[in-house]
Amino acid sequence: MVNFNLKVFAHYNGHSLRNNGNVDFSVKCDYSELTKYIQLIQALNNDIKIAAKITDQKPIKLGTFRIKAINIDDDGEGNLKFNSQADFVEVDNLTKLVGTDVFVLKFSAEIEIEEGVENEE
Repeated sequence: MVNFNLKVFAHYNGHSLRNNGNVDFSVKCDYSELTKYIQLIQALNNDIKIAAKITDQKPIKLGTFRIKAINIDDDGEGNLKFNSQADFVEVDNLTKLVGTDVFVLKFSAEIEIEEGVENEE
């Protein structure tokens, strides 16, 4: 197991809470963050703890999510979508992101690295 940590600048792109407890959370990242947010691919199928730091405020925990989608537009802008259950999300903290211009997102997870398989001759 390896500790995975990543910080990116992001823009809020919405969240939703459904009746069955599913929570979707979406952010956009500029082209300048491409080399950072693409590293999230390493955390596929792992629980990711997400926290946000809004300018001049203390960091807030958003909860534990899984990656739902990572889409990259033709201009390099990344659309990151996450999914979780309401039990693992601080929904009140998600609403604090509404109306903010840019904030820092911190992702942390424990990921398992597969051992390399040598070619057999």
